[in-house]
Amino acid sequence: MNDVIQAIVLKTSEYKENDLLVYVLAKQYGKLTLICKGARKMGSKLNAIVQVSNCSEFIIDYAFHKSMFMIKSGKVIETYKKFSNDLELSLMMQLMVEIVYKLEVDEWNDELYELLLTVFQKITKENQYLLGCYFMAQLLSYLGIKPYVDSCVKCKNVKIKSISMIHGGFICTRCFNESEYRNLTINQLRKFRFINKVTWKNVLSLASEWYDMEDFKLLIEFLIHNYHLSLNTWDFLLSLNID
Repeated sequence: MNDVIQAIVLKTSEYKENDLLVYVLAKQYGKLTLICKGARKMGSKLNAIVQVSNCSEFIIDYAFHKSMFMIKSGKVIETYKKFSNDLELSLMMQLMVEIVYKLEVDEWNDELYELLLTVFQKITKENQYLLGCYFMAQLLSYLGIKPYVDSCVKCKNVKIKSISMIHGGFICTRCFNESEYRNLTINQLRKFRFINKVTWKNVLSLASEWYDMEDFKLLIEFLIHNYHLSLNTWDFLLSLNID
């Protein structure tokens, strides 16, 4: 019946002799598993459309009761190969894709699709930390684990000193304990609060150089602690000791 879907490729794995299983996040359909026949053959025309992080159009026969769907044909809508020579940026994008793939929440699929696509369309080497942080903050909100950043999460004091991954938000000078929480600068705390408050309409107006890898790390750690994800790309990114 030739259903046309638009989807972001999240992951691929080998299937049978020359095929691939393609895991995608599809607009209006959510997460789907597609079969790409012959994709592992040399010169396959379908190989380009199933590259991880690409946004592609696929023609399939969709049926609600089925768990896998054969790709009949397709085309690339957006590709991000231009970032492949920038290891850090490429890994950040790969990390976002891995997070979406591993999430077990279906109710936010349409929002996640739009978020991921919009961030990928706008991300560059100049604003990668800013948009990476924005992606993470929006994701935390979708998952219902948005950090509390209006005052101390424990006592409501506004003299903030750190962030508690356990309690889910800001910690004040009174509740701060060096054995439990790390020392953060006022600037780090200000940025953490702002990125958890800002809307897409305003985020690109921020000075891109304001955010860095340390800000991105804080948000990833918050997700890992509160959603208990194991992220291979994150472990590799940390091993590079990027500051």
